Amino acid sequence: RRDTGDILQDCAELLENPLYWSYCLYHLNRTSFFMSQVLAVIGASKVAGVDLPQWVKGLDQSPSGALSILRETVATYRQDLRYIEKGYFKRPYDMSPKHRSWSPFVAADNSMVCFEEAIATLRRAQGQVESNISVESSCDIYPDYYRYAFHYQDGGWLSSASAGKYEITTETLFQGRQDAMQRTTLVHLSKFLKIFQSGSSSAGAAGVPRYLEIACGTGRFSTFARDNHPDMDMVVSDLSPFYLEAACSNHSTWETSFGHANKSAARETLD
Repeated sequence: RRDTGDILQDCAELLENPLYWSYCLYHLNRTSFFMSQVLAVIGASKVAGVDLPQWVKGLDQSPSGALSILRETVATYRQDLRYIEKGYFKRPYDMSPKHRSWSPFVAADNSMVCFEEAIATLRRAQGQVESNISVESSCDIYPDYYRYAFHYQDGGWLSSASAGKYEITTETLFQGRQDAMQRTTLVHLSKFLKIFQSGSSSAGAAGVPRYLEIACGTGRFSTFARDNHPDMDMVVSDLSPFYLEAACSNHSTWETSFGHANKSAARETLD
């Protein structure tokens, strides 16, 4: 079992190279933001008399609970940084101040959205309110399970409200680690593309790799894939047109602020 000393040692290793500092400072800020969201929801829930999930109870009072999350967070970022060092993928593009997430207005809006959604979700869960049906039962386009809002969330998959809340609420649930967790998939993508390119070269063909993502959600992960492999022929799909609209917005942001710079850029590492 890892103790406080292990955490401090991990943090010291993360900071031993000045090239890591920007990464560490960014993710410290990111984790602090999402943890403040969690603590704000805990405090508001107690005031409102709303019951909390078992894993959340006492998080703001229990040192062991907070240390457990801190251990997981540091381990996640160490792994992410190690993969960057090995050249599997670049530093996340949203570290750049050009990304919209750096806007204080966007951050404030996300905080309000997350806060309101979390309290409403906990209230519905406490009252065991039946999940709302998002599509008329006569509609046979979608599977039955897809017409319900799971986990007492508002709106279900088939609503613009749900698509607008998804990223901020899930990142808060994972205290800002979700992107780093999902980026592990880029390791396998990188390994495959090396094999693909090697095969194309030996066969004398200049094939373009094709990427298909099913159930892409808001498309955030695919922007990281695109940032690292901008020449891929990419198709992302989802049953929800509202989530696809959010995916288009995420890709539009990447194209506007980062796409042109990455078209001919070589792979960036922390070496």
